[in-house]
Amino acid sequence: MNRKLFFPAGIVVLLCARVGAQAPPATQPAVDPVADQILRQCCDFLAKTPAFAVHAEVWKDEVLPSGPKIQVTRSIELDVRRPDHFHIDARAHHKGRAIWYDGKTITVLERLRNLYSTVEAPGNIDEALDTLAMKFGITVQLEDLAVSDPYASCMKNVRAGGYFGEASTGDTGTSRSAPISAMPR
Repeated sequence: MNRKLFFPAGIVVLLCARVGAQAPPATQPAVDPVADQILRQCCDFLAKTPAFAVHAEVWKDEVLPSGPKIQVTRSIELDVRRPDHFHIDARAHHKGRAIWYDGKTITVLERLRNLYSTVEAPGNIDEALDTLAMKFGITVQLEDLAVSDPYASCMKNVRAGGYFGEASTGDTGTSRSAPISAMPR
């Protein structure tokens, strides 16, 4: 795919955070209307885009059992062709996982053990992701971007969110972004 999609990183990283399955609250989440509007626009754009690719770098501070704090990173590549194809490649140091879905089968490659498995899974991306989660306990990173309704998927576990102004995102030349911070349920 030649086209790159620059999605406001704050929305992707912070709003789409997932926590264990919990019952939704009786009230709506407290999300700033400006933040909600920007997120809806971005998610609507994603839902209508027939094919796209996303590259994400995820940085995390970890405290070693011996006490020092280190920074670890992983790289994630997501390629989507709606309605029934995706590929995700997540790599961290010397391990990682890749998943391919071609509308008929799901193939999972576990790099650390150098093993792969293929199962039949006809349908669409949403159904394939459900199959991975329910039958095999595999959660796909960045799946909120690949599903048919990214907004509903992102908002599923959100308690609160806000709009914190304009900022550029990385070296993409993007002059306006909408970082949204949210507290997952």
